[in-house]
Amino acid sequence: MTPAVPQPAQARSMQFSAPRLNIFAQASSTLSVAAAGILTNKARTVLTLLGVIIGVASVIVAVGIGNGSAAQVTSQLNALGTNLVQVQPGATSTGGVRGGAGSASTLTAADAQALADAAYPGGRLPDVSLVAPEDSTQAQVVAGSQNTSTSADGVTPEYLSVRAYQLASGRFITTQDVAQQAQVAALGATVVTTLYPNGGNVVGNTITINGIPFTIIGTMVSKGGGGGRNQDDTIYIPLTTAEYGLAHTAGTPGAVSLIDVEATRQDTTNAAQAEVSSMLRNLHHLTSTQTSDFSFFSQTSIQQTASNVSGTLTTLLAGVSACALLVGGIGIMNIMLVTVTERTREIGLRKAVGARKIDILSQFLTEAILLSGTGGVLGVGVSFLVAWLLTNFKSGSTGFASSPPVITSNSVALAFGVSLVIGLFFGSYPASRAAALDPIQALRYE
Repeated sequence: MTPAVPQPAQARSMQFSAPRLNIFAQASSTLSVAAAGILTNKARTVLTLLGVIIGVASVIVAVGIGNGSAAQVTSQLNALGTNLVQVQPGATSTGGVRGGAGSASTLTAADAQALADAAYPGGRLPDVSLVAPEDSTQAQVVAGSQNTSTSADGVTPEYLSVRAYQLASGRFITTQDVAQQAQVAALGATVVTTLYPNGGNVVGNTITINGIPFTIIGTMVSKGGGGGRNQDDTIYIPLTTAEYGLAHTAGTPGAVSLIDVEATRQDTTNAAQAEVSSMLRNLHHLTSTQTSDFSFFSQTSIQQTASNVSGTLTTLLAGVSACALLVGGIGIMNIMLVTVTERTREIGLRKAVGARKIDILSQFLTEAILLSGTGGVLGVGVSFLVAWLLTNFKSGSTGFASSPPVITSNSVALAFGVSLVIGLFFGSYPASRAAALDPIQALRYE
């Protein structure tokens, strides 16, 4: 027996690489033939691509609009203040008819002070960091020849931090202002532009609120809408001044219209709400069977509700847009069936010279996937163009899109992946039909 002669390393490497090169060459050949087949009828190819392009772009833009709406809601809620929980007075009941939340004077400055005194680590409210009461009323404000009707909010120094406000100039309400019932005011951005349209430094000027003179001590950075009103269209005065100095318009002296509570962290807002609720019920001497005479507006719960609504809207829009993508897939199947019919003799010839079923199957599947993949890439480009147009081309002061679409990599990858799957799915039947053709009958086809 002749002993085996060891092969050189180069020969072994060539043996292993030869099949790999054959696979690459075959794949390249299949791809080039598929591209040539698609480009044979350019007009038909373009019309087929349009369905996929519109479908992919619609899905991405629809999801982007949903993401943009969610981001806008989150931004507006964050503008109210970080980790904010608001306590509102209860409702009045007259003749069996219940009024809206906040219509009763069930919260007082004493309640707010008690909550503030208990807000410390180890106290009764360990998950509460700050407490800021508000006493709000509608007021007529006059500055020289200019006047406006706006909201006058009696607040404490903590309000600035709880509601995440920033000063544009001057200073805010201080503890001393509250103690002395000082007639001073900080103006929101809208009030400043209304009363002083010519601009300039307004700090130190005198205005009248419901006929009472106030000195402007500061102006606020614009914050925009939120909490159901324009937060810039507000004047801030000391809480005690609102309660007693404007008592004839502000309501019952000592009562507050709202208590802002800041939780220590975003994940402790529910705990902070439970602690505040328990303490207020004790302060108001409510039994376990009595309903609370106050209610809560939680930033976390509102954000969760808004996210659920936005998610439902996004799903609905994406579902409707996916129908366009489905129609594009049906278009691919129709065109591939036509292509198989037109190339029946070619298929018969290829089979006659040795092409296997798998070769014919892979050829037409490659054409279908190439069509859907090209449409997917173009659809992604169109989606970015549409998002740019919605963001930059505005109509009026509010803009064409109140919340610009936010396109994420996940939505792009999902839409493009679905387009490839649709090409594979709808191309399977025409490809299998081509692979099953009898070569003799195919050669005889006219």
